Amino acid sequence: MTKKVRLVVAADPDSLSGKAPKARDYGIPIVGEEWLLANLG
Repeated sequence: MTKKVRLVVAADPDSLSGKAPKARDYGIPIVGEEWLLANLG
């Protein structure tokens, strides 16, 4: 996880495991898979 990442997709956006805590520290949005599929257009 670097500050260059623009978006993290997670099965559970409220997760506290994996890269989610670091993404939150960097202010990177975390979205669910459903959001990604709905916005891929």
